[in-house]
Amino acid sequence: MKVLVTFILIITVYAPIATFIHELGHAFVALFNTNKEINIKLGKGTRSLNMTLGRIKVMIYPFSGWSGITYVEHFKNLNYKIIFYLSGPIFSIVLSLTCYKLLDMTSNMYILNYSLKQIMVCSLLQFLLTIIPMRYNNFTGGGYATKSDGLRIMELYLDKKRKH
Repeated sequence: MKVLVTFILIITVYAPIATFIHELGHAFVALFNTNKEINIKLGKGTRSLNMTLGRIKVMIYPFSGWSGITYVEHFKNLNYKIIFYLSGPIFSIVLSLTCYKLLDMTSNMYILNYSLKQIMVCSLLQFLLTIIPMRYNNFTGGGYATKSDGLRIMELYLDKKRKH
């Protein structure tokens, strides 16, 4: 029963939190490099909860898992594009390390400690699944973007090398 509850919490709470922080990494870079609206889409489906945080518009599709995407009109500067794609994985690994550091301080608070462990693992997996250059399938969120951040960075870097 504990495994089932953990699985349900991972799919509905912890993985979406890790995904949101990852996507905020992309949005953070976009905020400083463009004056355009930034859109974050978490999950997939037909009905979304929408909220706006300044220029950031967030669409949340409840109970739809761990996929997400941040989109903004593309940057003209190639280096900004690379930084944009790199920022999501950086936010993911920083979240994982932060949760790890907080585990000792929360050892006597079972629910908080348990939640931090789950978010730590989800954000570490998020980091690995986005920094490794690969194409996604439908299970990993391929309905949004078929390429990981790592693959997009690699393609931009190789394109930059070819032009020089």
